[in-house]
Amino acid sequence: MADQPAQIEGPDITNYWQYFSLERDPFAMTAEEVLIYLPSYWEEMLDLAQYLVNYKNQIVVVTGDSGSGKSVFGDLLIAQIGEGAHTVKVPGEPNLTVQRLVEFLGDVFMLPWKPGGAIEATLDEQLQAMQHKEKSCVLLIDNAHLLPAETLEALLYLVGQQSDNQMRFHAVLVGEPNVVSTLQRMLEPAEEGLVHFLSLEPLSLEELQQYLSHRLNAAGWQNDNPMSEEIVARIFRLSEGNPARINRIARRFLLDMLNEQENGLEKSPSKKLLTRLLGAGLIVAILAVLGIWAWRMSNNTSPQTPDRPVISVNGQALSHDAAVPNAALNQPAATVAQNTAAAAAVVPQANVPALTAPAAPSSPTPAATATNPALQPTATPQLTRVPVENTSATVSQAVVSPAASVAAPAPAEKAVEKPVAKQAKTKPVSHVTAKKVSTKTTSASHAASSTKTGGYSIQLVGLTDAQSAQNFIQQNHLQGKVRIVKSNGKVLVYYGKYSSMNAASQDITNFTPAMMQAGPWPVKVKG
Repeated sequence: MADQPAQIEGPDITNYWQYFSLERDPFAMTAEEVLIYLPSYWEEMLDLAQYLVNYKNQIVVVTGDSGSGKSVFGDLLIAQIGEGAHTVKVPGEPNLTVQRLVEFLGDVFMLPWKPGGAIEATLDEQLQAMQHKEKSCVLLIDNAHLLPAETLEALLYLVGQQSDNQMRFHAVLVGEPNVVSTLQRMLEPAEEGLVHFLSLEPLSLEELQQYLSHRLNAAGWQNDNPMSEEIVARIFRLSEGNPARINRIARRFLLDMLNEQENGLEKSPSKKLLTRLLGAGLIVAILAVLGIWAWRMSNNTSPQTPDRPVISVNGQALSHDAAVPNAALNQPAATVAQNTAAAAAVVPQANVPALTAPAAPSSPTPAATATNPALQPTATPQLTRVPVENTSATVSQAVVSPAASVAAPAPAEKAVEKPVAKQAKTKPVSHVTAKKVSTKTTSASHAASSTKTGGYSIQLVGLTDAQSAQNFIQQNHLQGKVRIVKSNGKVLVYYGKYSSMNAASQDITNFTPAMMQAGPWPVKVKG
């Protein structure tokens, strides 16, 4: 069948997840949408990037180490921008020269360009055509650190030629941190406001645990989580919180676990059942041996002699094994024969052989009779049979029942706590790297959910102490119009409450010049 793993020697690395009855590879490098896990601070960064793309004439640069999730962040940003703009994503390559950039812009945004024309004149012509577009043109370049320097200069030129009233062209560069130093060398002092940098950080230990649980559950894992605290700590130490390295290490862990099951005869239910039956049979055999031993001990296993009558000679009990008394031997032959015949009548013939009396002399000599009183005629001794009781012991038979196989405990579902929403921290000031606001844990379902809940407010300023915030409020006559929120050592001043980002952005245009110098920007608030 197509959905069954092939019969191979050892686990199939490609489809190893099928051996665990999973629906998909939980640690695939190109993850499906259901597997995507959003760290808590990503929501804030996505909101900020969306605001900059829609309302600022700046190039947004998102940086992170290799495997930190930059491409996923870019895809989420495109999805969040939605149909409000004409968005195109292109991979960055060393051969993406300025000439090819001009041709690409002309093809995807329907802009004029002439083969062999002057580059600067063509860029001006294309920029002028974009100002008349119904929607803004957003160009997202992945792996931007691979772009040639002249291509980066062309992008800076397009953004620098726009005014705050036009800005119909926007660029988002996603790449590794070295693109930051490349752009900073190109910028003139007057052009520093043309670029805004954001940075993706590694996962914390708590976020790593959330990441592993979310991926396994999304792939269809039904049993208990195989990742113990010790294993999670080891993965964190080896991966340093990098999602790509986490995927490789976690996949290796599952493959090792699968190999152990193969070697331990646990790979099929039939072998598990056979092992349990053999164990139960061994227990039954041991109990049977113990029952036989107990029965023999209760019956005193020494062999029992058959019951024999006790013969009494002259009133004295005579044992079968004892010697005949001399007095009996010295009796006349006739007496001995008579006694022997009487004994033979009592003793079973099968057990006692017949006795033949010797021939008696014709007449005893007087001398012998006189000298041996024992030979004098005496009364015939009476044979008395003494019965012996046969007390048979009662034996208790041990009842042995087969050992019941122990059933595996049912998997316990983990309750996932929903996290507390985080306050915005990043200020919309050029050359300020967006830092991670908090490392509070966020459940997988909450982190991956859409950022549509709650309302919007305008963050006027973020300061380090409350007195500075009060001074800012008094200088701008904002008493009673703002609210102060303390978050992660920062004092944030929020103004108003709006139902959408567009409404908040429109209200920013009514601010005084003093308030605009602080760089206000709309943020999503909870509740």
